[in-house]
Amino acid sequence: MRRLSANYIYPISSPPVKNGIIEINDTGEIVKIIDTKGILKESRNLEFYNGIIVPGFINAHCHLELSELKGQFRQHAGLPNFLKDIVEYKKLNKYANTFKAIELYDNLMRQNGIVAVGDISNYNYTIDVKKNSKLYYHTFIEIIGNGKNSQEVFESNHKLYTEYTNNGLKTSIVAHAPYSVSYDLFRLIKKFAEQEASVQSLHNQETVSEDQMFFNSSGELFEALNSLSIDLSRWQNTGKKSLESISELLPKENNIIFVHNTFSTKEDIIKANDYFSNSFWCLCPLSNLYIENTLPDINIFTQFSNSITLGTDS
Repeated sequence: MRRLSANYIYPISSPPVKNGIIEINDTGEIVKIIDTKGILKESRNLEFYNGIIVPGFINAHCHLELSELKGQFRQHAGLPNFLKDIVEYKKLNKYANTFKAIELYDNLMRQNGIVAVGDISNYNYTIDVKKNSKLYYHTFIEIIGNGKNSQEVFESNHKLYTEYTNNGLKTSIVAHAPYSVSYDLFRLIKKFAEQEASVQSLHNQETVSEDQMFFNSSGELFEALNSLSIDLSRWQNTGKKSLESISELLPKENNIIFVHNTFSTKEDIIKANDYFSNSFWCLCPLSNLYIENTLPDINIFTQFSNSITLGTDS
């Protein structure tokens, strides 16, 4: 039995324990947390650490395959310009350091106490690292497509999904964002998600112009998508906010992680929580500051603290 102690143990499910002791069996399972009432006595096989011991961190939203893009793009340019930069970068096909960066940041996450990752994938680049990683990964195969070829787009992503699952990796098929997936494609994703009872993920209200796009086909995001010649022929504005516009196109009973929520209001969150049985809210503050130079209003999330998760975004 391994026994660990530190100045404080943070069980999360209860207040911190001063000079507590954690007992771990041979399979790595925590079997007991001992409250010493702050008085720690030397004992055989006790490992003491000057600091704190916490449960492993969960990175609920990551893009591991984009690891090499660190520092490549402009800061504070806003999401519409960031999307333009991503598209232009992919056109150049400059992926010389992709696999090296993926391996580097998989290791870096582990060094920083992360034990499990919800990771967005558009390609098969991360399969080998994930198979051999000491981290637990749940991969979200992210679908983007607003055109008329919904069935073809879904089948292509389903092949990628099968490639991940055939390698023993836990995987879901998910939509990228309300504005980047046609309603036909949303329905295909929803049907498959309900069949598989899979965890879902969706980028949500990351820029103020996302809601503007749904209100009246205007704003920087709408203009950016048009400037990139993205086919919006199967998309239409609704006169409502983005999340409200597509809620019925998402699986109501599945666990679903709404990511970013930078410009979400308390009303948005309450409506979503009332409609979805298992909604979670992922905040990615460093990413929000880098791209939009703003943060979600944390005060509106406090009453939903049991359903808040954190992500690095990359």
